[in-house]
Amino acid sequence: MMKKANKINTEFFWDGATWSILFKQDFDVTASLNFLNCGNQQLVHFFEETVGVTPNYPIRLHWYGPLDGGVFNYEKGKISKLDAILSLLYGRMNVSITWQSKSGRVYDMADEDIDCDDLIFWFENLDKEECLRMINPIIDWHRLVYTPGFIDVHKKVWAVDFSVPFVECMNSQLLPIFEEKTGITINKSNRVVLGSIPKIDPITPEMIAESDKMVRLQRSMGLFPQLDDEAFEDYLEKCKPTSNYPEFQYQKGTVSTIALYFWIAQNIFAYHQDIMWQSKSGRIYDIADEDIDCDDIEFWFDNLNVEKVYQALYPKIDTPFKFKNLTYELKVNRMDLDANIRMHIKTNCLADAESYLVEIDNFIQEINEKTEKKDPKYAVTHGWESKIDDDFLDYNLKIGDHGVSFLKKLFKFISNLNCFDEVVMN
Repeated sequence: MMKKANKINTEFFWDGATWSILFKQDFDVTASLNFLNCGNQQLVHFFEETVGVTPNYPIRLHWYGPLDGGVFNYEKGKISKLDAILSLLYGRMNVSITWQSKSGRVYDMADEDIDCDDLIFWFENLDKEECLRMINPIIDWHRLVYTPGFIDVHKKVWAVDFSVPFVECMNSQLLPIFEEKTGITINKSNRVVLGSIPKIDPITPEMIAESDKMVRLQRSMGLFPQLDDEAFEDYLEKCKPTSNYPEFQYQKGTVSTIALYFWIAQNIFAYHQDIMWQSKSGRIYDIADEDIDCDDIEFWFDNLNVEKVYQALYPKIDTPFKFKNLTYELKVNRMDLDANIRMHIKTNCLADAESYLVEIDNFIQEINEKTEKKDPKYAVTHGWESKIDDDFLDYNLKIGDHGVSFLKKLFKFISNLNCFDEVVMN
């Protein structure tokens, strides 16, 4: 039996106050709060009963405005319909909001005298399986390229055809190369995706001015109440449309190249990356070819910037290492895949420096063994060197998956030894 929500949040689908403003502004359509709130309340129930999921944020209803090419489709009658977009966690679908009355009265969106007990709202042809797929999809997170989406974007946006065999072969070869060079295992936490930045039409000064005017009008009508004047101006600057995106680049030859982008999910950070390939046989493979011999074709990255990937995954290098009551001063000057940690030994501990070296080595080995038992790919380090240099212990570590969480444990372990006054990571 479906689990009911304890309390319905009437802003799950429609925030009536906001949408009454936007309908008027964008489409010159009047919609009463009573109508919107009644529809929202019933549609929440209908969605729950049909799909079996409570529509928590970010599941919501919305409409595209005129600047986005939106068209307001509304049919008034004994059974009335209003077209909308249903946004789910991992996708969107077109839906029809439908309503009729038990009494036979034809309700208009602008009506204030709404008898919600007389009205019945529902979604026409709401596809349960499609909704569940977009709410909780089965995703193979261990990929650099998500083939259907990758192909679909290039087809729709760029009018460029990629074949499934080509993209699958590209993913299968580039994924292990990426993981070997970076020491990062791609998973749900470490999401790095190869894709393309969509092409958009050039933005003119007039379009920027129109966008600015519309957002200011929204504010004058009561939107963005949480922003003071300074914060609103900052928001306005950030949301200005831009067209600083290069076009799709593809050079076909003995050595072929396509220009893609790395998307770093945690930081929503993208940067350019060229992908190159050639064949052992001399055949020139095209991105649309269906008969791909993955044993013949060879893919590689042109100048993979490992440091940039790592900094994008962990953009705030000081944030993971905020500790209380460490027995030494910790300095993190740089976060990289090759970590150099230099520990200054207190004078009264110098005689036991060798034993501390052994203890730290054993600690690293133990942590690695525990993670490798779960999955060999998930080693926290891919090797290290340690030595005593006068009154310092020096460690050079090749950081792997879960590197930050490992370093936090290491720094705490070093603190418990209470024999260092300064630890510096470069």
